Amino acid sequence: MKRTSTALIPAFHMLFIVMLVILCRHAALGDWGNYYYGSKLFAMGEGIKAYDIDNFNHFAGVNGHEKTFLSYTQVPPLSQVFYYPFSLLPAGTAKLAFTLMSYALCLFSVRSVFKKLKVDFAWSLAFPLFFFLSCRSNVEQGQAYFLLVAL
Repeated sequence: MKRTSTALIPAFHMLFIVMLVILCRHAALGDWGNYYYGSKLFAMGEGIKAYDIDNFNHFAGVNGHEKTFLSYTQVPPLSQVFYYPFSLLPAGTAKLAFTLMSYALCLFSVRSVFKKLKVDFAWSLAFPLFFFLSCRSNVEQGQAYFLLVAL
């Protein structure tokens, strides 16, 4: 492939993720709410409340997400430390920042693997096609699958 067309591949991927974010912009917090509010409670020193489903959902409701049902499960054990910086932002902004960051890291990781294996990076354009539903679910729910692929 020519150098100019290879430079457009990351742009295509970022366009893809931006389109998914726009498509899913009205989605509920989903799994992201568990990560976000769990980290927020732990940062406040009230982490035990995260394990009481009534207290946890009340906390989310008081913070503007009263129509969301959350059930906190700490996976892995130090996840609240990882998500803490995002809990400093409003929930929607934090979910967007986390999604864009994790997709960019995933793309960087895929590019590194392709380079090491000497696979043309243009093949990465097939990922959004083959894994569209998984990618959409990841963005809608605020899941960490892009980040796990990056690792």
